[in-house]
Amino acid sequence: MAKEYLYDLWVTDINANHVAKIHNDLVTTRVNTDDKPYGVCVDLNNVVWVTNTGADTVTKINSGSKISIAMPAGAKPYGICIDKNNAVWVANRGLNTVSK
Repeated sequence: MAKEYLYDLWVTDINANHVAKIHNDLVTTRVNTDDKPYGVCVDLNNVVWVTNTGADTVTKINSGSKISIAMPAGAKPYGICIDKNNAVWVANRGLNTVSK
């Protein structure tokens, strides 16, 4: 789960292969991703980043809720976070590594 702005949350649905934006307890947006989305975070520009552990990719979703890119991300990416410099960090379960 990741927080956007003050009131919106993003959650992954690993079985349905999408992420959902929740606002005021209602799902307002669903975005299909690659296989088995797991980790999600929102950067300082309100861009949503999702790890897809089944596809070994990271998906970037722009502020209009459109996928702008899906990129390779090691083996079985799970965790994802943003640091204070807005850099994306991914934990790869399959390789026991962290990448930037």
